[in-house]
Parts: sequence; C-alpha cells; structure tokens
Amino acid sequence: MSAADGFSNGRGLHGQLVTELGRRIAAGELDPSEPLVPDEIGERFGVSRTVVRETLRVLQAKGMLRARQNVGTYIRPEQEWNLLDPDVMRWRLEGSNARRNMRDLVELRMAVEPQAAYLAATRADEATRARLLETVTDMESAAKASDFDAFTEADVRFHATLFGASGNLMIEQLATTIVAALRAREDTLAAGGGVSTDALLDHRQVAEAVAEGDQDEARIGMRALLEVFTRDVEAALGALERRRRAPRRR
Repeated sequence: MSAADGFSNGRGLHGQLVTELGRRIAAGELDPSEPLVPDEIGERFGVSRTVVRETLRVLQAKGMLRARQNVGTYIRPEQEWNLLDPDVMRWRLEGSNARRNMRDLVELRMAVEPQAAYLAATRADEATRARLLETVTDMESAAKASDFDAFTEADVRFHATLFGASGNLMIEQLATTIVAALRAREDTLAAGGGVSTDALLDHRQVAEAVAEGDQDEARIGMRALLEVFTRDVEAALGALERRRRAPRRR
C-alpha cells in the first residue's frame, strides 16, 4: 500500500478500517500475492495495532482473508468469500466489477423473490398486506420528489416486509443481503436519472396481488419487477461509465 491516508476522526476507527480495506479488496486494488502487514496498515491509516488486528479478524470471518501462523495474512480467492454477507455484497457492488456482480445478484433474486411473493400472497396477515401497500405509496411519493434516500428506505421496507411475509425463515434471512444491494444501488440510480415509472407500477402490482391473495399474479409481478430493476440498473451503470470516459472540459 502506498502513501498514508489516515482517518479524519478518532471515533469508529475499527469500523472505518473494516470498510476501507473491504472495499479495496473487493475492488481488486490490493495484490492477493502480497501479505497484508499489520504494521504497514497501522502506519498508513494512523491506527493502533489493536484496531488493525480486530479489523483483519472481521475480514477473515467474512471469508476475505486467510491468516496462517508464520506465513502471514493473504486475500482469499473471491469465490471463497462469504458473498451473502451484507458488507461483502455492498463492497462488490461498489467495485470495478459492479456490472458482473449485479448480474449475479439479480440471478439470485430471480430464483428466490418470485417464490417469496407467491408465499406472501398466501401467508401475509392483514396488517402486513396494508404495510406493503403503504410502502408502495411512500415509494411513489419519494420518486415524485426525486428523494432517493426516502425511496430507498421505502423500497427496503417493501422487500423486507415481503420476505418476512413469506413465512419461510431461510428466505427471510436473505433479506439482509437484498437490503445491502438496494442501498448500494441508490447512488447508481440517482446518477443514471432516477427510478422508472415501470418500477413503481410493478411494485404496486406485487403489493396489490399480495393484498388480494393472488399467488400467481404476485409471482408474475415480482419477475416483472426484477426485469425492470435489471434494465434500470444496467442503464444507470452505462451512464456512469460513459460519464467517466468522457473527456473533461478545460
């Protein structure tokens, strides 16, 4: 690692260092053939050996690092990481391979979320059905105001509620992964022009199908929603890439 770039405040140093190193590993900025040397990390970021040691332990628990006595700490191959860990998911979606990683995520969501919607249409109680419809209204209001923070929070509530309503604990646990992806997507959509009308219509279709107990319509609506999600994010990523390649005006 090169020149020093310490953190600006003394609070939450451990969390800041976990995020910084996690992002750099996910972005491929650190050479996996070279060991991570605690003293060098501490000197670069201006943190203690204790902070560095705890940070490396966290990243090791996420499957990103391998520590061996008398050998050192090395970055593990990406396929060995805990790819469903919310932090790992977010870092991968913010890195240079965002397009590929988003594709992997969408394929996972396609395998799970239509079935979650199908189950929710059968198992959701009245309060949950009402909450789903309310979150869609919140999303529509936020999109109209171009408030991407509010839109993301409402979208997070929508998907978390839907997963919980599936009545399947294993499906419900995947909600944390999806939430991380939705939050990572926020800046991308904002830079690419915002949320499409189709996405809002599909969210409402799913919510109304669940409210009416229509399993097939809920499943179909969720597949349509994910197809629009893919289209919108691909367009936004493309816009960002073109913006980065465009020559700067002097």
